[in-house]
Amino acid sequence: MTADLPLLHNSLDRLVRGLGVPAAGAGLIAVGQEPVLAVVGRRRRDRPDPVAPEDRWHIGSCCKALTALLYARLVEADRAAWGAPVAVLFPDLAAHPDWTGRTIDDLFHCRAGTPADLTGPEMAAAWRDGVPLPDQRSAVVARTLARPPGPRGRFLYSNLGYILIGAAIDRIVAAEGATFETALAAQVLRPLGITSHGFGPPPEILGHHCRFRIGPLILGRGRPADPTEATSDNPAVMNPAGRLHLSLADWLRLQTVFLDQPGAFLNPSTMRHLLAPPSGRGLPLAMGWAHARIGGRPVLAMQGSNTLWAATAVMDATRSRMALLIANDGRSRVLSAEARLAAALLARADCR
Repeated sequence: MTADLPLLHNSLDRLVRGLGVPAAGAGLIAVGQEPVLAVVGRRRRDRPDPVAPEDRWHIGSCCKALTALLYARLVEADRAAWGAPVAVLFPDLAAHPDWTGRTIDDLFHCRAGTPADLTGPEMAAAWRDGVPLPDQRSAVVARTLARPPGPRGRFLYSNLGYILIGAAIDRIVAAEGATFETALAAQVLRPLGITSHGFGPPPEILGHHCRFRIGPLILGRGRPADPTEATSDNPAVMNPAGRLHLSLADWLRLQTVFLDQPGAFLNPSTMRHLLAPPSGRGLPLAMGWAHARIGGRPVLAMQGSNTLWAATAVMDATRSRMALLIANDGRSRVLSAEARLAAALLARADCR
């Protein structure tokens, strides 16, 4: 795949110049081939420091698929189960009767009836909260279960649901003194050779604020975000929903586990469960991956943004290859451009 390196560089250069993105990275992985990656641009918009291949990037909600990988590893170790009722996962917390029948799978598919996010006051309090993260997540669960959920089966993209999943994992691994964060490292990241990971804003490349927002739209090129400021990322209680950063090479290595190849990280039946779309109306979101059509081709795709970053991964329907794009600019048009470019890179690979 080394022949793809000039293509990646040229594509990234057009993205950076055309949209005024400070920096962008791209990678291609395919079954049986060495990955290829490229980075272009500056670590922050107002300074000339160039990005380096080893720099770390924020992948936002692309972390959701890794939370699912962790839970899948616990299932394969007979420490967790698919279809576990949400209320049963938290026997120490009182649940509203309407939670009956809601399962861990519903949370993964964003169809459990949980709200989309923490409220504004809850977010503000979470940034200031200094208690251990498992206790913070447990408090979120207690508040959520005390209220009736929305309709089961109705799709609503929910970061809050993934906080509940992280809290369930906290309880599963608590006996060994672990937390969601340490279990993710022990069960997923370190076994795959990932060494550059951390949570929150990465220290080298800075994300960039938008100028303004209109509903879900993130618009306008803004200033760089100080990584030492708490509000340069979501609160740490949201780690299971998407606060991971890592190098582009490590992200490529990590995403390789989703390809259909020998020596798989998970049993094939487990991977099929992770990637299967749920029934019902709404976005066919599997456990971190959405089934979609981009450029007329069926793909599995994921995107992540905390509004300061944009991360995209698109995998062909045969799971034989994948394209990844990332930028330190979370504008909506950057996310859209990444999706189109990723699909184009896959189509180019099909033509060879």
